[in-house]
Amino acid sequence: MEDRNHISAFVSFGFTSNQARVYLSLLQSGIADAKAISVKSGVERSETYRIIAHLEKAGLIERILSSPSKFKAIPMEIAFAILLEKRSEETAKLKSETEKLLRIFSETNLHAKSAEEETHFIMFPRKSASVLRRRKAIENAQIAVDVVTSAKRAPAQAFAYFEAVKGALARNVEFRIITDSIPNFSRIPEFTDLGQAKHYQIRFVTFPLPTLFSLYDKKEVLMTLSPSAYHGESPTLWSDNPSFVTMAQQHFEALWQMSTEAK
Repeated sequence: MEDRNHISAFVSFGFTSNQARVYLSLLQSGIADAKAISVKSGVERSETYRIIAHLEKAGLIERILSSPSKFKAIPMEIAFAILLEKRSEETAKLKSETEKLLRIFSETNLHAKSAEEETHFIMFPRKSASVLRRRKAIENAQIAVDVVTSAKRAPAQAFAYFEAVKGALARNVEFRIITDSIPNFSRIPEFTDLGQAKHYQIRFVTFPLPTLFSLYDKKEVLMTLSPSAYHGESPTLWSDNPSFVTMAQQHFEALWQMSTEAK
């Protein structure tokens, strides 16, 4: 009975391997004293005594009044039911503590510094972090999303953020995209829906774009630090600094005036 699967099951509930061995050895023995449990489980007798006290307190073994004291393990199905109930209680307590901390943080944040002092610059070196940040920014956008990207990155971006963009368009968010040539969307059938949307415009320029970035509601910017990399493979810089955002927005507007509509 004392195999790795059984031990692993108890370890997943926070038991040590020796605690699991003591319980399983006693379960197999039926009734035994500490000395017999130690021999059968292979756990040192001094530690066996400590483990027995712990398991008895947890309600997983029962003491039989005798001399010397003997013990009996409760059935495994009851043991797991007890452990699951304890885990549920711990999870509920953790959830309550988390909500409490969030409330405290939220209340403290009301007295935070001015908007200019609160601005940040954050770099996301990993693909998953930058992709999630872009998707979240699109989902939160209420007014406009302006994007400067390369033609080779545009199809992958359209595919990665299709649902988020579709949802934003339903909120009448204005999308303006500038690329360095007309992107090839032939492998993305879903793009037809976006391309025909009233608030979705793509333009292109006839010169290389050394700086690729995205602006969201003119409040935050995500800048690609390796423009030659494919989508998701470059570190990304995020900022809500007003000066940085304004500079990026002005650069976008200048490019938009120089660009040509992509049919």
